[in-house]
Amino acid sequence: MTTTEVRPAFTALSADDADNQLTEIESLCMNCHAQGHTRLLLTRIPYYKDVILSSFECDTCHFKNNDIQPAQRDESHGILINVHITNSKDLNRQFVKSDNGTIRIKELDFEQTPHGDNGLLTTIEGLKEIKKLMKEIILFF
Repeated sequence: MTTTEVRPAFTALSADDADNQLTEIESLCMNCHAQGHTRLLLTRIPYYKDVILSSFECDTCHFKNNDIQPAQRDESHGILINVHITNSKDLNRQFVKSDNGTIRIKELDFEQTPHGDNGLLTTIEGLKEIKKLMKEIILFF
């Protein structure tokens, strides 16, 4: 008698979990049209939602692309998350911005509106516009 282990399609994202179901498929490179490799991971990001993480790499032209897409529909009214930055370590906090999310920092008079791309997994410091604004502030003082 054989037993089949039943696993959920989406598992919680954890750096300690080696059992996540990573799927790798061959796919067409949109840059050079050679065969590349796409890695897909269905996962659940705590306090966010189920997502599909994908990573493409072409061995021929070295083109790379990383993407995060929702695996479920968005909330009809969205959610509001407030984060208070109290020290430099807080700038390394990871967050997920959906394709229709807005980031506002009142203290810096900063707003990044949706720009039609897919979702983004980054840190506060990793936002290009924030880096530019921080450089301007440092130069001002």
